Amino acid sequence: IAMFNAAKGSLRLLLQDLGPVNKTVMGKKLVYKGWPKNYMKALAGAIFVRGVDVEIILSNPDAGEDRGNYSNGWSCEEVAAEITKIMIEEYPDATEEQMKEKVANNLRICFIKNKKGSTWESDNNVGLHSKFFIIDDVCTYVGSQNLYEFDLAEWGVVIDDKLTTAKIMQDLWNPAWKHSYLDGCDCV
Repeated sequence: IAMFNAAKGSLRLLLQDLGPVNKTVMGKKLVYKGWPKNYMKALAGAIFVRGVDVEIILSNPDAGEDRGNYSNGWSCEEVAAEITKIMIEEYPDATEEQMKEKVANNLRICFIKNKKGSTWESDNNVGLHSKFFIIDDVCTYVGSQNLYEFDLAEWGVVIDDKLTTAKIMQDLWNPAWKHSYLDGCDCV
């Protein structure tokens, strides 16, 4: 959360999911614990107060069925709506136009894709289990910490080095974003 709060220009997140674990039972979505309010508040403040560009790549819904589910099933629109809802709660004096402008200019969300699209040759959806983010293109976190609330022991490593982060951007983030963020697809 402190890293999100420190961001001045960009937050780039490559995540299994941001929304909580849920199951649909008899047509009703049941949610375990809820959305990660502290992270959502940090994202909302970054977007609304500091004008930080937030780019999020999520695992595709129903990804990894043979190995375990690597998505909690939330759409990009649902994730964007939750971030926007927190922005409205945190900044109640803002106008609807201000909110729309901040979201349109500073929030981009998509599902991960490879060069061929959102499925593998096996027809399984492309998924990821990573928890990875880059702050202002100078600092990287890599680890197992889910941002959504779940009862697991988690750990990670912060790489506070601009050159190493630049290499990670070149080798991982930039290609992932290039193939994943396609206007008019699943993107917000």
